Amino acid sequence: MDLGGTEPYHGAVVASSELGTWAAVTTYLQAAGAKPSPAGTVLSLEVMTDGRPVSIFVSMVRFHSGSDWLALSVSVCAVDELVLRGALVANASLPIGALVISGANVGLRQTLPLAGLHTEQLEAVLASLARMALSLRAAAETPDATAAGVPFAYSFRPAG
Repeated sequence: MDLGGTEPYHGAVVASSELGTWAAVTTYLQAAGAKPSPAGTVLSLEVMTDGRPVSIFVSMVRFHSGSDWLALSVSVCAVDELVLRGALVANASLPIGALVISGANVGLRQTLPLAGLHTEQLEAVLASLARMALSLRAAAETPDATAAGVPFAYSFRPAG
């Protein structure tokens, strides 16, 4: 799925349509090239953002209230590159998503309610999440990122 530089990708759908269910999201994203996990519970979608690939993992989460949500996750860096206090500060300032730890990795995660979710909303969130992940990766990978003025550099140990 190519989300380009600044405009959201609008796939094969001309007008926004309601997704609303995990089955509808799965069908829609698979048509855009998403690959399901063997159990079918997670979709892996490669999104091109500013000419760079970003893998986004999509799954469904059912909350205790019974409502279904989409969980969108992107890998950012290894957990040993994270500065915990900086990451918590960043979570309060990130325009989209939250930094989370999953095993040995740090990810950027965003949830969306399935009820009332439209294709246009999903695509806009995918584009924004991919761009934010690229920005966070730059902060984690850039030597002396703080001095270079890279946003959220304080969340990561100096590279190199």
